[in-house]
Order: sequence, then C-alpha cells, then structure tokens
Amino acid sequence: MPTGYTCDIENGTIVTLNEYAWTCARAFGVLIDMRDKPHDAPIAIKVEPDLSYHHNCRKDAEERLRWLETLTPEQITEETAKTNASSLQSYTDRSAQHAIETARYQAMRAQVEAWKPPLEDLAGLKKFMLQQIDASIHPPSLAPEPSTPEVWFENEIKSAKWSLNYAIERAAKAIKSANEQTTWLLALAESVGSPPGAR
Repeated sequence: MPTGYTCDIENGTIVTLNEYAWTCARAFGVLIDMRDKPHDAPIAIKVEPDLSYHHNCRKDAEERLRWLETLTPEQITEETAKTNASSLQSYTDRSAQHAIETARYQAMRAQVEAWKPPLEDLAGLKKFMLQQIDASIHPPSLAPEPSTPEVWFENEIKSAKWSLNYAIERAAKAIKSANEQTTWLLALAESVGSPPGAR
C-alpha cells in the first residue's frame, strides 16, 4: 500500500531519484513546513531567516534603554509609583477572583461531601472528586511589596538589557539555523540534483 511519499512512484508520476529524494526531504526538519504542501510546490535551496520579530524586539529594548537613561529622579519616582499602583490593582483583582473561585470550590466540595453514594463502588468516585477539588484550591497570592525608585530603575535597566541580549542571541540562532538548513539542502542538491522547480 503506498504512502503519501510513494503514491506518485506507484502511479508513475515520480520516476527519478531526484524527484523521490526531494519528495521525501519534505519529511525532514529542514523542509518539515512543506510536508503538507503539494509535491510540486517549489523548494528554495537557500533558507532566509525571518529576523523581523528579533529586530523589533531589539529595537524596543534599545528604545526602552534610551528612555530609561533620560529619566530624571522625579520621573523615576513617578514611574515607580505607577508600577506600584498597577501591581497593587492586579493583586486586588486577583484576590477578588480568587475569593470567587474558592467559594465555588467550597460550595461544590460541600455538595460532594453531603452526597451518599448508593453503591460501594461509587465511594472511589466521591474520593476522587474531593481530591480534584482539593488539588484545585490554592492559597491566595501575597500582596506585592512596593518598590523603591532605586530598585525599580535597576530592575527596569536589567530587564531591558536582558531583552536586548535575548533578541540579539535569537537572531544569531535564526541565522545559524538558516545557514545549517541551506548547507543541508545544498548537499542534497549536489548529490541528487536540484529540486524540480527550484528557486
């Protein structure tokens, strides 16, 4: 019985090693995104990395660093106050939601505890239901500690530098991966010929 890769051998559409090798190459990491595309979809021998996301992240981090470096002590104090207020509001919102969810769990737990299973075999179900509820109830989160302007500024600088370095590293990895994929594709092309309809 033919597979998706051999059916064209069976029907006579694929008759050369070149055609078959490039069809099967779509099942490998380099061309895996092409495995569901038509067999005659063109294959690019040179892989170009998409660096737009990494460039945008790098640009954002650089802009953040530049902005942070322009802040006066008064502005740092204002930004710290905004962050502290936002953190406190998030905590308040999470606490209110947690209280609602906990009340729901407790109400269901009371119903399960009050249930008298009509069969001994159902006792295990009751126990399991209680275990699931108990595993789902978690303690409330702790209130956030307000940050000082010095700590806020230090953390923001660290965060922006980390984001910048991460974007640079990810872009370098994307370029390296594209180069390795291109090497693989070129080696395959040299050994069996360029793919049909190569670009």
